[in-house]
Amino acid sequence: MPRDCLIIPDCHRNSRWHGELKMTNKILILSASCINEFASDVPQSVFFSIDTSLAKRIRELAAYVKENDLYAAEFFFYDCHWSETLEEDIEVLMSQAAFIESDSSGQETMLRDVMPSCRTETTSIRVMKESFHLTAVPRHCGDDMMLNTPLIPLAELESNATVLITQQYS
Repeated sequence: MPRDCLIIPDCHRNSRWHGELKMTNKILILSASCINEFASDVPQSVFFSIDTSLAKRIRELAAYVKENDLYAAEFFFYDCHWSETLEEDIEVLMSQAAFIESDSSGQETMLRDVMPSCRTETTSIRVMKESFHLTAVPRHCGDDMMLNTPLIPLAELESNATVLITQQYS
């Protein structure tokens, strides 16, 4: 390979299969809403792990958005688990002592047991100046069924605590 070729690591890959990147330190659990208010049988929640490389990528993209006065930038991200599980069921799990006392990999296992998987397409992380969120389209649907999560402040990347972020109603 020529020396002048820049090699950029693929940070959105699932780090669980890349030992050198395995530094999972945070699980985010988010409610999801569909832009089509009449939609049924669509995912209601999603969870994913943020390792140090993903957190760095999000921060760098937020700085780029801010520096260039953009509204948002996004990248594809397939290492998340969309589910039809309701927020109330997730809250029950998160209140159990076994969940609270587990490390992030144990919590992830418990979440997968409670949250049956839904298939989605074109999952991406959309990064703004001070926040980010996930978007996806349920399998075999069009853009009129886009799923969105609430905005996640960049400050959430600073802690290692597992967090449930739900829709903010005004």
